[in-house]
Amino acid sequence: LVDSKENPVLFLVLFSNEEISDPFLFTPQLYKNSDPSFLCSSGFWVFKMASSHVVITWMWHILKQMTNRERLSFEQRNVRMRRDSFMFLCSKLRPSPLTVEQRVAVTLWRLATNIEYRSISHLFGIGLSTACIVTQQVVSAILQILKPNLMKVPTGNNLRNVINAGFPNTVCAVDGCHIPIMRPHCDNPLAYLNRKQFYSVILTGFCDSQRRFCHISVGHPGSWHDARAFRLTKVGRVLEEDPHSLVPQGMHIIGDSAYPLLPQLMRPYRDNGHLTARQRRFNRKLNAARVVIEHAFGILKSKFRRLQFLQMKSISDISSAVSACCILHNLCLEPGDQVVVIDDGDDDEPPPQQPHNTTASNYRDIICDQI
Repeated sequence: LVDSKENPVLFLVLFSNEEISDPFLFTPQLYKNSDPSFLCSSGFWVFKMASSHVVITWMWHILKQMTNRERLSFEQRNVRMRRDSFMFLCSKLRPSPLTVEQRVAVTLWRLATNIEYRSISHLFGIGLSTACIVTQQVVSAILQILKPNLMKVPTGNNLRNVINAGFPNTVCAVDGCHIPIMRPHCDNPLAYLNRKQFYSVILTGFCDSQRRFCHISVGHPGSWHDARAFRLTKVGRVLEEDPHSLVPQGMHIIGDSAYPLLPQLMRPYRDNGHLTARQRRFNRKLNAARVVIEHAFGILKSKFRRLQFLQMKSISDISSAVSACCILHNLCLEPGDQVVVIDDGDDDEPPPQQPHNTTASNYRDIICDQI
C-alpha cells in the first residue's frame, strides 16, 4: 500500500522461511539497496521480517508523517493507545536490568545481615524500591522452586536416616522459637506480644539428625504456647487425623515437655521428684537426641541475622522471609557449622495441661524399658 506520495506505508508478508514474530510490521529501509523478493501486480511489496526494535522505529517514522487526526485514528485502530501510554506500558513491563546473580546477591545480603534497604541500595547501585522488590521476588521464587525439594518430612527409605543419639526409631525432632518483629499490622497485634514483652511470631521447626529442617510452620502469634502452635501445623493436624500416614507404626517424633504425649510423639517424663532411674535415663536419652533442633535454630539465626529482628509489619511477608531462610539453611548447611545456642527464655514457662493418653503412656513405658 502507498500513500499520496507513493511511499510504502504498510507491507504484507506473503512468503517466509523464518518464524514470524510480528507478521504485520517490518521496514523497507533495511532493504532499500536490495531487490525485493517479490513484487505483486497489485502493488504489495514483500520483504523478509525485520527485528522488533526496527519495527517500532519504522512505526514512529510513519506516525510523524501523519496529521494529528490520522495519527489518532492509526493509534486507535492498531495499538489502541497513544504513544505516551504505549511507552509508559513498556517501561512498566521492561525486565529488570539486574542479572540473576545480582538479584540473588541483594536478597542474601538483606537476609544475612542487619543492614537496611537504604544501605543495600548504595552498595549495589540500585534504587531503594528496587532492592525491596527484588528481595520479595527472590524470596517468592525460593519458596516456589526450592521448598518442594529441600524441605520434606522423611518417608520410605529416607526413614532409615533417623536421629542416631541413643534414642530408637526417631523420625525427627520438634521445637519452637520466637522471631522478634515490629508491631504487626493485623486485627489483633497484641496477640503477638509474648510473655517477654516483645512482639514475635513462633517458628515451629522439625529437623532430622543432620540439623536440616524437614517441615516448618511460622506466623503464629508470640503469645501462644508452643503446644497450641504445634496443633495448628500441618504435622500436628495429620497426627490427630491420620497419624500412620505420616509416621509409621513403631516410629515417632520427639519433643520437649511442652508438646502432647502421643504414640507418634514422645516427650520426657515430667519430673515431679519421684522419677525412677529408668525414667531419668529415658529423659537424658530423649533430650540428647532432641538437641539437634536447638542446634538447627542456633545455626539458622547465626547465619541469617535478619531473623534477630524482622522490621516487617505484614505477617505474610514475615512468614515468607523466615521460610526462605530455613530453606537456604538446608541448602548451605555444612557439617562443621558452629552451633550458637539461642535462648528464647521459654524453658521456664509451665506447659499447658495435656489430656492423658493411655496408649501413648504405655508405649513410652515400653521404650523406657528397652533403653
